[in-house]
Amino acid sequence: MILFTLLSLYWQAYFADFKIRHALQHMPIDLYRSADPQVRPALVIAHLAFEYYIKDVVKLVTYNANEAICQSCSSSNPLDVQQGINLQRDLTLWQKIKQPFNSKHYVELCRVVHPTGTSLPSASITKLPFDVFIGSLVNFTMKGSELGPPFIKDGSFQHVLPVATNWLKDLASRMGSHPISYVSTILHECWKHFSVHMVPWTSLRSNTTVVFDEWKMIGPAPQMHPSLVLNILCSSEQKAIQMAYNMEKAIQEDANGPWIATTLKVQHLVHCFHRQNLPDDFTLPLFQDDRDDDFSEEYVVDTYRFVRNTFDPTQPIHHLALLLGIIFSKLIPNLITENPKRKIADDDIHNYESTLLYLSKLPWLARTTKATKDPGLLICMMTTFIIAIYETDSPLRQYERKNGQLGNVWMKMHSKRTFSYKYTEIKSIKQIA
Repeated sequence: MILFTLLSLYWQAYFADFKIRHALQHMPIDLYRSADPQVRPALVIAHLAFEYYIKDVVKLVTYNANEAICQSCSSSNPLDVQQGINLQRDLTLWQKIKQPFNSKHYVELCRVVHPTGTSLPSASITKLPFDVFIGSLVNFTMKGSELGPPFIKDGSFQHVLPVATNWLKDLASRMGSHPISYVSTILHECWKHFSVHMVPWTSLRSNTTVVFDEWKMIGPAPQMHPSLVLNILCSSEQKAIQMAYNMEKAIQEDANGPWIATTLKVQHLVHCFHRQNLPDDFTLPLFQDDRDDDFSEEYVVDTYRFVRNTFDPTQPIHHLALLLGIIFSKLIPNLITENPKRKIADDDIHNYESTLLYLSKLPWLARTTKATKDPGLLICMMTTFIIAIYETDSPLRQYERKNGQLGNVWMKMHSKRTFSYKYTEIKSIKQIA
């Protein structure tokens, strides 16, 4: 019996080595196709090893569930028999799931592992830290620690993982990387591919392997710092990536350096709070030189020049205007308000409340005409509009004080270049600003 067990263990390790060799010679086209060519072989090796772990856990659940089914169905109590039939049905359904240990299949797993309960039997009330899970694998294969969680008694994973680790150590040495850091990084990156959030565990230190009726939820895998990813690349690639990372970091930290606003995502706006200059893609409108054209009146051109030349991020309103301009460029509307069919009387918008009420009553229409989609231009127009309204010495405010309105030229130009409809002409802008 002992000889048979030893032969079985040797066969598992030999077969795992054979699969890895075959995979490296004929790389599976469906595994990590977008990964770096230098890293992909290591990820495939780790993937093949983790497949054995998933199979071990599936066998653990299936074996114990079948034991419970046989015990229930052999009972003389018809209620026990029915419970066994229900468990067999739940087990069959669970076995058809592609990712059976994903948290979205918590209910299906719970019905198999704990048929009479409403939750998985927990090894503890705390989650299993992701680093602890990966660390237990590294400690077993790299540091010679005793067999313990997450390994399963009579499983294959504990015999396959050392084989895979030896291959990873070979790759690490070829790339000049530290073996433990390299193996840890590869296992970290590969594990996320399996979407495993629930694993069997044990709460007793005396137990060397996990048990069927104790489970833990694995904590989320932390995002790896770019410097840690360098552990899995060769020295020349490490240097190139580190230099690119340092350059990008220096650009982001340079408050007066060039930067692009249109590529920023809203959640990354915090990275531009320290900027002391306008972005390079702050695009001014193309003004016409013909003074007979209504769209080329001087005060409009002067307003844009005024904002560009006097932009001061130390002033909160300037800073806020630019941030709102960037956000506005991400929200180009497809719905517009109706252009009023009659001239707006002074009584309709004599203060902020009446103006807001008037605008709220305008119906929404679908935009049917084409309009600009240049985000840089939209950032410029929104930023200029806000700053020009709040700066009392801007050409726009000077025109408003003299004429009592923003002017048809301003309104027509901005509606033509942004939403393709005529903005409602708002008088009494002093009270709104």
